Amino acid sequence: MKTIIAAILIISSLAIAAEDDAVTLFSTTGQVYNSVWKNLQDRAVRMMSGGEQGTVLFAYMDYSGVVGVTLDVEGRSRVRKIIAKYIEWNRKATQKGVEITKEIGAVQSVPCAFPWASEFHIGLSTVRFGFYSMDTGDHRLSMSIDKVTSSKNQFVSTTPNTLYLEKKEASALLKALSEKVIRAKIAAEMKKRRSVYSDFE
Repeated sequence: MKTIIAAILIISSLAIAAEDDAVTLFSTTGQVYNSVWKNLQDRAVRMMSGGEQGTVLFAYMDYSGVVGVTLDVEGRSRVRKIIAKYIEWNRKATQKGVEITKEIGAVQSVPCAFPWASEFHIGLSTVRFGFYSMDTGDHRLSMSIDKVTSSKNQFVSTTPNTLYLEKKEASALLKALSEKVIRAKIAAEMKKRRSVYSDFE
């Protein structure tokens, strides 16, 4: 998984320059809908950064492989506001005992990476976040990516599966997206690595 995600970052030229620079900022398990079995199935989710770079990669497994979107500072700010609104809607929907399915917000022109024929392709797309009620007591944050067309081949495109996160996962992601938390995690990991390398000088 780490090698595949690092490859996406390298190809996109928007995050890390080498696998060793990658810092895991967040990891959890989300769900993707299986149209055959007609249920939600667990999928790995990870957010990574490239140390000195200003973008992070949010990646998850759908049924085609690893799908990744890169978020700059502005994009992360937008996503934080969306998740905060989701949490507030979750509180209201739970209190009122209602089921709601509604788009909360979107981030446009997001670089997205997807697998196709044993290689990764990059294209710009819109990432949409929604409020999705499973029942009156279970409300998920959904993340869907509009159709992505490869920037190097107009005939290669995909529409990734929608990712669903439970409240606890969405809340953890909101915390992980904090600029202060991101800087602290990167600094701590870089310090740890320098300490390890110093023993072999």
